[in-house]
This record gives sequence, structure tokens and C-alpha cells, in this order.
Amino acid sequence: MAVDYATIVSADLFGLGTAASARRRMGDRFDILHGDYGDHVKAAVESENWLGQSVSAFKSRNGADFRERHAGQQLVGGVMRKGKIALVAAFLLAAAGGSLYGTGTLDQWQAARSLDSACGGVVSLADVQRLLGDEGIRGEEESSENYGVTPLVHCDIEWGENLPGMELRISKGEEDFATLHGIRHDTLRIPVATSAPIGSDWRGVVTNDLNDFTSATVLLECGAAAEYLWVQGWAYAFKPPGFQKEEKRVALARVVASAAKVAAEKWDCAAPPDELPVSGPPTPNGAEPVGLADASGTCAGIAEVAKEAREAGVHRVLESRADSVAPVEDCFLLNDDGEKVYRFTSLYDGLAATYRTYEGVGEESGATDEGLLRWVGSRCASAPDGLHVLAVLDSVLDEESVGFQQSALRALATVSAERKGCAVTSAP
Repeated sequence: MAVDYATIVSADLFGLGTAASARRRMGDRFDILHGDYGDHVKAAVESENWLGQSVSAFKSRNGADFRERHAGQQLVGGVMRKGKIALVAAFLLAAAGGSLYGTGTLDQWQAARSLDSACGGVVSLADVQRLLGDEGIRGEEESSENYGVTPLVHCDIEWGENLPGMELRISKGEEDFATLHGIRHDTLRIPVATSAPIGSDWRGVVTNDLNDFTSATVLLECGAAAEYLWVQGWAYAFKPPGFQKEEKRVALARVVASAAKVAAEKWDCAAPPDELPVSGPPTPNGAEPVGLADASGTCAGIAEVAKEAREAGVHRVLESRADSVAPVEDCFLLNDDGEKVYRFTSLYDGLAATYRTYEGVGEESGATDEGLLRWVGSRCASAPDGLHVLAVLDSVLDEESVGFQQSALRALATVSAERKGCAVTSAP
């Protein structure tokens, strides 16, 4: 059986030392037995006091025994020499291991092996290193169940040089509440986590909040049924600038996207784009405000109701870049003081169905009793239906503002749905 370097440098040599000592004692016993036989038994047998057939038979057997004992002594001596050679070889390899450890080769090997074991063989060490740093990366398998679903992969990728680490989760199904919760879009009246597309034709987004949390999420279609492969990674940056830097957002998106490429092949899902993400536009939380007429991304529809918006106290927006495949779109409507007063969010693919199921939004369109959430659906020709939600972020509601909410929701949802090849189904 071949023995690799890692096995040798991590081996416990105590057992080999014990066996060598035992073999040495056995050789010494053979040496004593060999000497005693020659000094006592052989001399007695060769005396003239033995007669007849018995002396001939004994001399013949004695010669064989003598030769066997001598051969045993030589054999043990050979084994001892081989044992010594093995110990010397192990020592030299261990010394070489110290040199490899000093150059980081051993750490790289341990990191790759750890990630493969904990993360199902889908994570690229090179991509993780771009995000977390070159040294100290280790994977650890997480608990097997989240929100009633057993994921295909769930692992922690632990502390690196630059960031505390990240977590990766992969599951498969029509809906996945853990993913919706992971992007903090299960409660839309909290103006914290917002998303932006990862681009390069990927059906995915990067999501971050106002503090240290950032995630990247990718959805891949699986089979004829409305099943998805949900691939999501979270990371934290406790020190600025963290994920305010575009390169860090791109690095996180690439870790998740490269894992999705391997996972798609492993679990028989649609192949994702060949190119990994190369840009990381800011989410609305990190964007600069723009005027109503200048909105061209996820808030583009607001220009159609700009007059009503101003009358309702809305003067600017926070938006992100928009594309035709991102499963989440976010937009904030701001008052004259720059405060967030409304949030508009569109959910597509499995996320729309997940939100409806877990938030109890069954009707095609409607509003909560208190009027703080208003929604409308959209029908998509080649994908599951979409869902568009307008959330009130302050508690002041009057008849005039309700009219604006209905108009704004309709205008924003129409532009978003058309971008995805969908159509709004009914008036909000």
C-alpha cells in the first residue's frame, strides 16, 4: 500500500518504536539460545557415550535446529535494520515537513482537505482565499437541518487573515425559507438588507445590511419541475471598509457562483453561466440618492408617477442596477429629508412562492389590514410568477397616501415585471 507524505508526518511512531524494541529483545534471546546450544547440547551429543541409531538421528536433528536458530537470529537482525531505516526515513520526511510547513504548503493541503470534507467538495480554495486570505482557512460541517429542510451542503469556512469567515448552504426544492431568511427578505418592513444583481447573466444577488452582514445567493433550475438549487453564502466583516469595497462583494459572489457550478453538475441541475461574476454594484443601502426622473434601475417605474410622488412627499430614490435575471429587486423612496418612507421589493422564481407561503400572502393582489404592506403578482411566460410588495416604513397613513401607494406599486411592478418578461396580473 502506498504511503503518502501527509500520512507519514502525521503518524504516531510510538508503536513502531515499541515493535523495534520487542524485535531487539527477540534477537538477543536467539543469540543466547544459539550460544547455549553450541556450548552445552552440541558437546554432550558428540561425546562417545551415545551409541547406535539414536546418535545419528539426534545429530541430524541437532544440525537442523542449530541452523534454524542461527537463521532466526539473522532474520530478526534484518528486520531491526529495516525498522531503523523506516525510522530514519520518517524522521527525514518529518524534517522536510517542517520546511513545507514554513512555506505554507502543509497549510494549503490541510485547508483543501478540510473544505472538501466539510463542504461536499464544491468549494474552491482559491476563490475562498481571495475573500478571506491565504492562511488559516478550515471548513467545518454544520448541523443538518434548517427550517425543516435538510440541506445538501451546510458548512462553516472558518477564520482567515482578512475576514472572520463565511458560511455556505446548498439545498434543493421548490421553496426554501432558509434562503429567504438568509437575505433578510422575510420581513420587508425592516429597511435593512437590500440586494443587487451579481451580473454576468447569473440568477443571483448580493445582499447586505447597514452593518457587517453580506450574503450572495444563486438559484439554478433543476429538471422540468419548479425545483431550484439554492446556493447561498454569508460573510461578516467586523472592521470597515469590509463589504463596502466592491472587490469583497465580487469575491463573495465568486465563492458562491463557483460552488454553484460544481453543485449543478453534482445534483443534475441546469448549467450556470461559464463566466464567474466580475462586478459588484452597490445595493440600494450603499447607493447615492437620485431624483425621480433619473431613476433607471430598480426604481425606474417611479418616473411615471413622479407628480403624485412629490405630492406624497417623495422626492428621491435609492436603487441598484437592474437586470433581467436577478431574483430580487429592491428600491427605497425617500422624503425631502432623505429618510426612507417606502420600500419596493420584487421577488421572482422560487423566492416569490416562498414568501407567499411563509407570510400567508395567498391572494394575487391585496394589502394587510393595517395597510402597511401592499402587493401585486405578475405572470411570467417562462418562469414561475413574480411578487411585488410595497411596504410603508413610517406609520403615518391617510387617504391621499393610500392612493399614491396603489399608483406607485402598479408603476414600479409593471417596469420590473416587463424587465423579466412578465406582466402584472391585476390592479393592487
